[in-house]
Amino acid sequence: MIISMNATNDGSNDTIGKDYVSRINELLRQNNGLISATDARSRQIPTIYLSRLYKAGRLQKFAPGLYANADVPFDNLYIFQYRYTKIIYSYETALYLLNQTDILPLEISITVENGYRLNQVEPNIHINYVKKNLLELGVTETSTMFGNTVRLYCYERVLCDCIAHKNKIDSELYGKVIRDHAAYSNKDLPLLWHIAHSMKITAHVRNLMEIIYE
Repeated sequence: MIISMNATNDGSNDTIGKDYVSRINELLRQNNGLISATDARSRQIPTIYLSRLYKAGRLQKFAPGLYANADVPFDNLYIFQYRYTKIIYSYETALYLLNQTDILPLEISITVENGYRLNQVEPNIHINYVKKNLLELGVTETSTMFGNTVRLYCYERVLCDCIAHKNKIDSELYGKVIRDHAAYSNKDLPLLWHIAHSMKITAHVRNLMEIIYE
């Protein structure tokens, strides 16, 4: 949806106002219908124009500083990570984003560094804490069902997390991750061994791999 030049409806439809709205439309086209206050400032657009367009009903406001075209759907996974930029989707949520399960789990699993605090977290968010040196291990990016980019753990990291914390996760999830890895088309065994070594679980992973691939 293209925002009209007089969308602010506040007398700002002069040459300068039209230029700002034009830049906003350009950013919306480039960013899948989304625009942040940071994006606006990077293009020298006063953020007051985003507020005016929101008040005029031409933009939605998904989070503080994050706006979207009126017809853009609410992308919960993207917006949650926008609000908390340090989180990484993990376990079942990562498997869903990797297209290894068809249904988005009711509980959203995230991993953060020890000591990282989240304010006003919904009750369906499960938080896993790790040491700083392990947080970025096996991080990748993919698109949500709405086409927005999020950060998550690769299958190899999910597999290693399940092995390392076998006693803390659902046995059905553990079995699924182990069984399905053999059939996973994008598996990366060198990366698996690197992650296992970094997490100091090489022996456990080797024992399971010998069973799976025997």
